[in-house]
Amino acid sequence: MTTNPLHFSTFSNSAIQMQDNIDFLHTGIIQSLTTAIEGNYVVSGCNVTQSAGSSRTNFAVAAGTYRKDHTLLTFTGGNYDLQSNPHSTIGYDWYGLLVITGASSVSIRSTVNGTSSPTTVTGSLAPQVPDFTQGDVIVGVIKVVGSTVAQWSSSSDDRPFQFLTYHTDAPTSLWLKEGSAPTDVAGYGSIYVKTDNNLYFNSDAAGELQLGAGGDFTISDGATTQTISTGNTLTFAAGSGLDVAVSATDTVTYTADVSDFMTNGANNYIVTATGTDGMNAEANFTFDGSTYSCTCDSATFTSATTNEPIMYISNTTNDATGGGLIFTNTRTTGNQADDDTIGAIQFKASDSAVSGATVYTSITGSISDVTNNDEGGKIAFKAMSGGTGGTAALNELLSLGGEDVANATKCEVVVNEAGIDCDFRVESDSNSAMLKVDAAGDRVGINSSTLLSGFNIGTSLNLDHATYSSATQTLDDTSPPFVIGKNTAHVGGMTITFPDPTTCEGRLIIYYTIPGSTDPITLDVATNNFSSGSTLTPNAAGNYVIVIATDVGGGVGFWLELIKNF
Repeated sequence: MTTNPLHFSTFSNSAIQMQDNIDFLHTGIIQSLTTAIEGNYVVSGCNVTQSAGSSRTNFAVAAGTYRKDHTLLTFTGGNYDLQSNPHSTIGYDWYGLLVITGASSVSIRSTVNGTSSPTTVTGSLAPQVPDFTQGDVIVGVIKVVGSTVAQWSSSSDDRPFQFLTYHTDAPTSLWLKEGSAPTDVAGYGSIYVKTDNNLYFNSDAAGELQLGAGGDFTISDGATTQTISTGNTLTFAAGSGLDVAVSATDTVTYTADVSDFMTNGANNYIVTATGTDGMNAEANFTFDGSTYSCTCDSATFTSATTNEPIMYISNTTNDATGGGLIFTNTRTTGNQADDDTIGAIQFKASDSAVSGATVYTSITGSISDVTNNDEGGKIAFKAMSGGTGGTAALNELLSLGGEDVANATKCEVVVNEAGIDCDFRVESDSNSAMLKVDAAGDRVGINSSTLLSGFNIGTSLNLDHATYSSATQTLDDTSPPFVIGKNTAHVGGMTITFPDPTTCEGRLIIYYTIPGSTDPITLDVATNNFSSGSTLTPNAAGNYVIVIATDVGGGVGFWLELIKNF
């Protein structure tokens, strides 16, 4: 066996040594040949053994590695017999190339233009060096001496052999000269260094991408292990995720396995992690370009500056609809019930003992009646109050709605539902107490800030009146308290029918006619008479009467005449 020296070799036995100007014009021709075959060469191994073959000498090439088309490949070994006979003429020698043609295949190139070299000698120009086949990886050169024995019987019959290999077991570097971006070639990519001393990759599809520190680095396969320097940005394509392995000497800020995070292919997800290999399944944010959905128990917006955090909800379309904030209770129809809360807005801050935990005010929307076609809703405004009467609490001070058909509850606007010491006040343009309810004193006032009785009027009083001109007139509970009769209506007399006093106890009615009336006015009531005569005879001042409805019990009532014909 002859061991591959991993360089252009020579033999210690000078008797079978290939020599310049004898075996070759110059060994530099062979060296040039190795640089002309696009860097295809043996890297290591591929030792050669000569022995008796089925057809003359056999060359066995052991396992090794070789480079072909800029790719490092493994050779498992192969055998090939020397097929051609040597020249019969002494001194007329020829050469063959032992080459690798595949992962376990070798061949001996020994022809010129398809014709075997050792044929009838036709002169000094008879072929001696075989053709080289593009794509071959040359292991070495075989010399066949003219008139030698064709078969191999012992090591003395070894053919002179010279390895043409290149030892690259040691690490190698790729040197790139600084320059401008190369011209784009369709279907190819280029790696180059620009004048800014940064490394770039360029292809006709991706364009120029910086590969140096501070640039973007893309990993397309989640299973690929890649060491990333500080300052690089990673962009991950769809895959099974990224596993960050930490050794005893590594320092990382955070290690997480996100392989199970992206489980929804329809939307994009932003998720939160509980720690290594853990995700908050109940907290996620999805968006598909038009709909945004956030699922979580709570969300906190914290300002990073001195300004408060502000959320804007805006409608940018050309219509009359503005931005909206919608609270939804998604319980099923079978589980939704009266008085369920739909949503609430709370305003929290610190008190003198606890930081940020006290609810000072709130707005709550709820269901008052869940019945289909009888739906009722309620909105309640609450505020921390009641401290003047004891311990403060979150009290309901204003509510709207609350209708419940099944329970005969009407829709209403309620002030101070909590029943605490909370005054109600309505201001006018220049009066801060145009309408006031004193909660502690159980008093109400109009245009009066100081309430001294149950009902206070702090200005002049006027009662609406109605003018009737027909011969008969029926009053009811909605008729104004003042009734005026015209002169023309009393020609021949006039009858006014009053409502049943038991249905309007306490109602006050004032009736008068313009002076000069001469016809009598009859006051009538459907069930009970007046307390005195019901016929008004005009005097100089006309007719004038003030009556009030009274109920003496047992279904008996009267219109009590306070003043009559004064």
